[in-house]
Amino acid sequence: MQTPEPRTRSMHPHTSPRPTSLLATALLLGLALLAAQPPLAAQAPATFLTGTNYDPAVPTPQEVLGHAPTDVITPPEEIVRYIRALADAVPARTHLVEYAESWEGRPLVLLAIGSEDRMARIAEVQQGLARLADPRGLGAEEEARLVAELPAVTALAHSIHGNEITPAGSSLLLAYHLLAARGDPEVDRILAESIVLIDPVQNPDGRARFVTQNLLARGPVADPDPASAERDEPWPGGRSNHYLFDLNRDWYAGTQPESRGRTRALLAWNPHVVVDLHEMGGNSTYYFPPSAVPGNPFTTDRQRELFDHFGRENAALFDRQGWPYFIREIFDSFYPGYGASWPTALGALGKTFEQASPRGLAFERYDGTLLTYADGVERNFRSAFRTALTSAEIRAELLQAFVDFRRSAVREGEEGTRAYLLAPGRDPALALRLARTLAWNDIEVLRTDEPFTHDDRTFEAGSFVVPLDQPGARLVRNLLDPEIPMDSAFVELQRERRAQRLSDQIYDVTAWNLAYLWNVESVALDAPVTVASTPVEAVPIGPIFAGLPGTAGRPEEERDPRPGRLAPTPPATLPDATVGYLIPWNTAAAAVAAELLTEGIALHAAGQPFVLDGRAFEPGTLLARSAEIGEGGRALLAAAAARHGAEVVPAESGFVDDGISLGSNQMRALPEPRVLLVWDSPAQSLSAGATRWVLEQRYGLPVTVVRANSLGRADLSRFTVVVLPSGNFASAFGGGDVDRLRRWIQDGGTLVTMAESTRWATRSDVGFLATEAEARAERPTPQVAQPIDLLEAITPPTEAPEPVSGAILRVEFDASQVLAAGSDGSMGAMVRGSRIFTPLTLDRGTNIGVYAPLDELVMSGIVWEEARPQLARKAFLMRQGLGRGRVIAFAEDPTFRGYVEGTQLLFMNAVLLGPAF
Repeated sequence: MQTPEPRTRSMHPHTSPRPTSLLATALLLGLALLAAQPPLAAQAPATFLTGTNYDPAVPTPQEVLGHAPTDVITPPEEIVRYIRALADAVPARTHLVEYAESWEGRPLVLLAIGSEDRMARIAEVQQGLARLADPRGLGAEEEARLVAELPAVTALAHSIHGNEITPAGSSLLLAYHLLAARGDPEVDRILAESIVLIDPVQNPDGRARFVTQNLLARGPVADPDPASAERDEPWPGGRSNHYLFDLNRDWYAGTQPESRGRTRALLAWNPHVVVDLHEMGGNSTYYFPPSAVPGNPFTTDRQRELFDHFGRENAALFDRQGWPYFIREIFDSFYPGYGASWPTALGALGKTFEQASPRGLAFERYDGTLLTYADGVERNFRSAFRTALTSAEIRAELLQAFVDFRRSAVREGEEGTRAYLLAPGRDPALALRLARTLAWNDIEVLRTDEPFTHDDRTFEAGSFVVPLDQPGARLVRNLLDPEIPMDSAFVELQRERRAQRLSDQIYDVTAWNLAYLWNVESVALDAPVTVASTPVEAVPIGPIFAGLPGTAGRPEEERDPRPGRLAPTPPATLPDATVGYLIPWNTAAAAVAAELLTEGIALHAAGQPFVLDGRAFEPGTLLARSAEIGEGGRALLAAAAARHGAEVVPAESGFVDDGISLGSNQMRALPEPRVLLVWDSPAQSLSAGATRWVLEQRYGLPVTVVRANSLGRADLSRFTVVVLPSGNFASAFGGGDVDRLRRWIQDGGTLVTMAESTRWATRSDVGFLATEAEARAERPTPQVAQPIDLLEAITPPTEAPEPVSGAILRVEFDASQVLAAGSDGSMGAMVRGSRIFTPLTLDRGTNIGVYAPLDELVMSGIVWEEARPQLARKAFLMRQGLGRGRVIAFAEDPTFRGYVEGTQLLFMNAVLLGPAF
């Protein structure tokens, strides 16, 4: 994406650019005034930083960037440049870490600020903090010493959403103030009692996109009109990162390099307070915790007490300033993947701050008042500073609460469920990926070195055990417990709101169990596992495809500077095989298929099961024939299988024991996948981004993205698959576009739809799917009897089905269908919304997957009882033939947030296997 040039001229809300001569005169006057300043004090960089003496040896933002941070929406490159300048100017009190590189190659940094003594002993301090974080074996005397000596660590993270602009602007002033202020008792207290970590811009790619769009739309003066193009962001807006992920939902999943780097950078410090500074609508005020109900059930009473204390301190500050604010009401901490809830689950006090956003330099609010960029910068600066000061004031209390949290987590894990076991099953590479994802979150995971028996069941060597008697047990339970209970009073209130047809107040999803969503068997063990085991290392679980510059955080041996090349792997060989090589289908096999097909290596896939040499092989099994791939292809297969962890079985004979033969017409040749992904409005950006990421980065498959309004100009004959992410494409595709797409399908193309694009495909004027999106069951005609039943009388006769607020439902699959390959016959799927599709009739298509019967439907999360009967046995994955082609349709988004590995494999089935069957 284009990066804006650094700006050196500020744009004030109500001033115009001046002629060059006037600018030169102003510059000379400014230099003269600067020279007249007292030699022992620097000029404050913003009007609200008054009454403090500043060290002139510490550069101001103006000196480095050429503008005040309240005058310009500083681009991310300039933000990092200034933070580096501060670290260079004050090395004795700072420690700068570049913890990641964004997809577009922008650095992400964390600046630690503390006293000279502590920063000189940074390794010793971090070791002490780590010792408190794992209190097993920690004696009372050593604990007391550490609590007395160690600093509180306050992490302040800014602008995880790229179009939330004022927090990043405030980070510059905060870092300057902490490093340059002299004789300020509050700054001195912070530095004496704590270390402050400043992450100045968490989403540089999104911010760069916003700044570019804002500058493109701006005139000679900033326009505060709410409808101004300055703040009317074109698709996809600046909120998300390059791959259009909401990074504030990615903390534990770590699918993105920004998230992976950030979590490890924070874990190196074991912070006690973490603040994630955001923005909200411009007509609002300011929010800080205590957070809204429902809270996460694993938050402790002591944490809640401390949240209240910090909230009251912030409230006192805002009250003195006369600034309105609110607490609770909206932002909850139930989902553990936020920047506030993830650290809370590990024992810190994680907080979300929300400032009303001007989405530009100035915004006219509904009451006629003007909200400026400078207003937001000041409020974020003061609230962050007040939080750091509060941390310093109660340093010992914070450290003691943190170690108590971690110790009690260990103690709770010594009762009830003692561990979770993740069975390798038919997809050992995926189980390993899940184990490493947990380890990356500072969770202890063990890989068994030998088989063992528990409750009369024998588990194979290579199983993964996650013990619960560990300091991170509450995060383990958040991620692996079958159900995370939501506050019962809150749930009852939602029932009442539903009866009145009011929208619910559930802020995000209600279920996220990783084992369910990854289709990895998880077994709760009621006794500790004592078998010989090896700890799983916390290695980054990044993409397999190095197609963009962002490789920070990946092991050095996995980096490849050549764009578009797969990461190298150690040499691997395969034994000779007379007939060829069989690869049982799973996520690893799909990655191998994507790589080899792209390289032009011939592969076949079994459409039906077979048995060879006494071993059963299921539909989807790949066959690479020795005669077709040659020595070069065998070497590529060996390397790909080693890289992705795929099993390869040599076949010496094609004479099968049962089922289809290896030379059968049911052993279909797979075409090279050439994928077109429809992009831009009206596609939902999060769906489009996750789908593209799954194709390009998770499975290494090149993709051509075509804007929806340009599809009519694309030569569809060049592609084998067209993917429509979730979205209602009626506004983008006219009748001619639909007819053209229909002819392409009839000529052999494969159309893949999901969620709202599946609903679009069922429309009568589209006609790609012979099903319908159901309405809620019609209510019976009201009785004439008086008095009336008021609720019955005011209920609409027809309406959309009951919405599902992000729950995991069980889907059952027709195992004979190749599109169900790798499903084990059932899996959990994330369901969110009010889409229910009637199953296809036998004469129109095939229902590859349907929701489970009523008594087995809900695996985790909230699904209202009235909604369940209508969902049970309805279509989830459908295939309908159209001429020589086919439409493959998902009722939900199979790539949701990039971490629903189970349904993501089904999506890859549609892309890789679908065109052949």
